[in-house]
Amino acid sequence: MATTVAVAAASANIALKLSASQNGVVSYSRAPALATFARVSKTSVGEKRRNWVVKATSPQVEEYKEKANELVDVAKAKWETVDNKPLVALYAGGAVVGLWVTSAILGALDSIPLVPGFLKLVGTVYTGWFVYRYLIFEASRKELSDKVQDLISQIK
Repeated sequence: MATTVAVAAASANIALKLSASQNGVVSYSRAPALATFARVSKTSVGEKRRNWVVKATSPQVEEYKEKANELVDVAKAKWETVDNKPLVALYAGGAVVGLWVTSAILGALDSIPLVPGFLKLVGTVYTGWFVYRYLIFEASRKELSDKVQDLISQIK
């Protein structure tokens, strides 16, 4: 009796269909896939347990892992330089709670009839006004650029 298991590997954009016969011969076929990787263990009565791990890797995956590790290292170094860690943790917690409350409020507003359409209209009108006020004419673009530069110099 043969065991057939489908395994998907997205970074290589393939799916492997593994087939193992009783004599231990493993064969596979390829097809398009979307999932990342899977650990598959298939057993049935009177059959030995077979484990396969299929993991697709590519240079891009390794590059992203290196960048993620570098980002974690930078975050650790920044955290070590922080003097008042409880205050930073309090601010971070407050930010998370604030985002949660804002999301709840927006979800409640979105469920009220006509409000989502009105908010879209307000956003569209404001965007049109901003484009007309700051982006169409050269003098107003310069004014906007000066305001942005002033803001940047205040932040530094």
